[in-house]
Amino acid sequence: MINKVIIFMLTFVTLTGCKQSKTNMEDFQKEIIESYISSYNSFDVDGMLKNLNENIVFENISNGVVEMKLEGINAFKDQAIAATKYFQEREQKITSWEFSEMVVSVQIDYQGILAIELPNGMKPGAH
Repeated sequence: MINKVIIFMLTFVTLTGCKQSKTNMEDFQKEIIESYISSYNSFDVDGMLKNLNENIVFENISNGVVEMKLEGINAFKDQAIAATKYFQEREQKITSWEFSEMVVSVQIDYQGILAIELPNGMKPGAH
């Protein structure tokens, strides 16, 4: 089983003139992130994409190093579809939230069981 802690940052863009209280905005942001995580855990790529902007920039950062950078919804979708084949099971659990203006940072505990062998030598089904 793979165990990893992930920081998930999401920048929200609001429409000019949109007036929401801080609490309502945070609830709205939580709802979107929780929906994404639920879809991710269920291998539901369409659900993952439903609230993303077509100009999304996705970065996979590990130990301060950008291991992957994707730009645009199509690149993100292609990677998300490919990643569904990497795992038999996967689960992200939110462990903390940080709200700052229009950026939300979420710390995530991640567990997964591989379905394929990875280039780094990790084997399918290994615990």
